[in-house]
Amino acid sequence: HAYVSSTQKKQQRIAFFFFVFCLTIIPFINLNSLIDPALLSRFTALTAGIIIFTFLFIMRGFRIESFIRLPQLKSLVFILLMAFLFFSGLSIINALNKPEAIFSFIQNSVIAIFFLFSVLLLLNTAFSPASITKVIVIFSSIILLIGWVQAGSILPHRAITKGSARVITAFFMNKNLFSQMLFLTLIFNLYGAVLFTKKWKILSISNGLLTFALLVIIQTRAVWLAIIISFVGTLLIAIIYQRRKQDKLITFNKKWISPLILFITTLILAILFIVFSEGYKSDRGRLTSENLMSSPGRIAMWDSSIEMFGDHPFLGVGGGNWKIHISKYGVYEQLKFNGKKRFQRPHNDYLSVLTENGVFGLLAFIGFLFLNLFYLIKIVFLIENREERLFYLFLFSGLAGYLVFSFFDFPKERVELNIYLFFILALATAKYQSLKPGTFGSISTKGFMVKAFPFLLVLGAALFFGIKRMKGEIQTQKAIEALHAQQYDSAIRGIKNSYSWYYQMDPTSTPVLWYKGLANFNKGNKEKALRNFNNALLINPYHSHIYNSIGVLYASEGNFTKAKAYFLQSLKLRPYAAETLINIAKIYNQEEDYNAAYQALRKVSYRNKTDAFKINIVKALDYRIDELADSVPDKKISNYILKLKKSKPNTLKIYKSSRREDHSFSEQFLNQVAIDLIQNDNTLSREQLNELNSFLFREVREK
Repeated sequence: HAYVSSTQKKQQRIAFFFFVFCLTIIPFINLNSLIDPALLSRFTALTAGIIIFTFLFIMRGFRIESFIRLPQLKSLVFILLMAFLFFSGLSIINALNKPEAIFSFIQNSVIAIFFLFSVLLLLNTAFSPASITKVIVIFSSIILLIGWVQAGSILPHRAITKGSARVITAFFMNKNLFSQMLFLTLIFNLYGAVLFTKKWKILSISNGLLTFALLVIIQTRAVWLAIIISFVGTLLIAIIYQRRKQDKLITFNKKWISPLILFITTLILAILFIVFSEGYKSDRGRLTSENLMSSPGRIAMWDSSIEMFGDHPFLGVGGGNWKIHISKYGVYEQLKFNGKKRFQRPHNDYLSVLTENGVFGLLAFIGFLFLNLFYLIKIVFLIENREERLFYLFLFSGLAGYLVFSFFDFPKERVELNIYLFFILALATAKYQSLKPGTFGSISTKGFMVKAFPFLLVLGAALFFGIKRMKGEIQTQKAIEALHAQQYDSAIRGIKNSYSWYYQMDPTSTPVLWYKGLANFNKGNKEKALRNFNNALLINPYHSHIYNSIGVLYASEGNFTKAKAYFLQSLKLRPYAAETLINIAKIYNQEEDYNAAYQALRKVSYRNKTDAFKINIVKALDYRIDELADSVPDKKISNYILKLKKSKPNTLKIYKSSRREDHSFSEQFLNQVAIDLIQNDNTLSREQLNELNSFLFREVREK
């Protein structure tokens, strides 16, 4: 009996350290040699961790003839999870890029196995809410310290704005993801603030205060909306509980007074500090005029995503393939986007699942999440122990908040946020099943090993896939650095080492063979470069850069007809891409279609500093100046217009002024002619001045 008790304690330690590893160690894992330092490194660490701890759990069971409690896998929660995985796998059929879809399916499978293993551990060990809460409180302290150090680097030097707050990320890639992690740890800090005593209570309260203050500084509106909605939802549960049970779900006593006063005071002071800061005053119009539903970027991506779903309603476009398809749905044109960034996700997890896995995949995914939300409500009503009841009430609040902010962002893509979500879901499922008699089965350790074998095979494949992709991404990063350093042979070697069936695109959805094509083109190997570009199009047929590069290659060979066709195809995908617009303007100027060149370059920012832009815009403007001179009957004014045309820097300066002041170029140019003539020529007759004024009036009226 003592030996069995000792083994159970060891299994409990295995469970405890597994959760410690997943919840507090994995979020800190970064590999800076990767393009995305967090995604693949944390995925691989999670996969390896599940494999190692599963073997440890099984090996402990082999020492004695022990039996393992199994959850009821026929229950609805597991059916919904398996249904989501099924449709995630089925969507591979529609995928343009199969490896990306397969890897997406593998990611979903790994997090599902994490959920299953977590439920198993929770059912077979004496889980203590207090012990895991203390671990998360310590983790919260560390990320808060890092976040406040980053905030401290801003405060003495820059005003606090949404822009300056972007550096406050801790280890979570951007401030939105950091604030989401702060929210998920906040629920455990609040639980600790209410239930703990002495130093743990002080630490939990301090973390809660610092979290609220930092969330105010970071200004992530989706998380604040999640806090509000989860608070309202929790309050409704408390009210319903009181009416049904004739008892208070939350009993307010002296323990609550000091934490509540501190939380409210900190929140008010933080808000006042932001509101009266210079950064907020300068940014106030934008902050108050925008809200979550009017963000133009999100709305445009959501519109395009719904259109994408309309084309692929049942199976979706395949996991990881949204970023390939999105270019053809006009989102870049709608936003008049002229940057180099490529949209990778719709900033809405539900739309992401809908577009990639189809309507049935979304229904299974939402059903799985909301069923666990229902479980948490039922647990709160069924549990007699007040402290445990409060713990699951806070979990309900956390899950409700997650469901809110995932509507405006992409936490599903990030491993660390997935771990926290599925840990909460595992807690809900395990507790709900433990409260229902007769829901468990049992199996010997040997029998369990047989049943676990297929899952271990999936994890092994996932680990192999993850390592191959990590190797590919590391080599791609080296190749990109070599390309920038004009070390083209090194870049070609890097892509040769990175490219494989498992890894074909970098995290920006750019085929790695495109980089190889650029290196070959710069080396003068145009035939190889064209082959690389065409192969890159097979991987991502909607990547505008590739069409632009092929256009440049054909233009360099003097084949302007083909070059123009490829530039136009590139612009169809990204109509405001500056490099491509300048390239096609060159061809238009060569064809003496100056108006087309001018219209193309009008889409380019007038602040563009490249020589190609300056040369081609002046060339297109010269034609417009000639037209102006021809349209003026007075020879003296006409000659002065042509004289002013000779100064190319002056023409460029007038063009920039016209764009800056939102005038037509002709109006701005004629205005400059009038000013120069009045200042430098006293011989102008009244008739000539009237004629010049009439032309100016006509330009303004036509504009």
